[in-house]
Amino acid sequence: MSKTYALNLAKDGRILSVTLSKYAPEDAPRVDELPDGNLYEYRFTGEDFIHDPLPVVLPETVPTIEERMERMEKAFSGVQAVLKKYGLNID
Repeated sequence: MSKTYALNLAKDGRILSVTLSKYAPEDAPRVDELPDGNLYEYRFTGEDFIHDPLPVVLPETVPTIEERMERMEKAFSGVQAVLKKYGLNID
């Protein structure tokens, strides 16, 4: 016996989730087969699955260890200044 699946789709047809048909709302689209691979990389047009992965967004630059340490030192200096203002000294 084959299973029927119900699709939860975004407005553009991208698959957000899949469940067995019996657990889904009546208006959810039904299919008998699912595409291979990562379902979230597909859109459903009503008849076909279209492979349409979201673009991978990489950070423009990754801070160096030195830059990260400098930021942490500045943040720590700010905390020290606030504590000093209230009479608490940490060194």
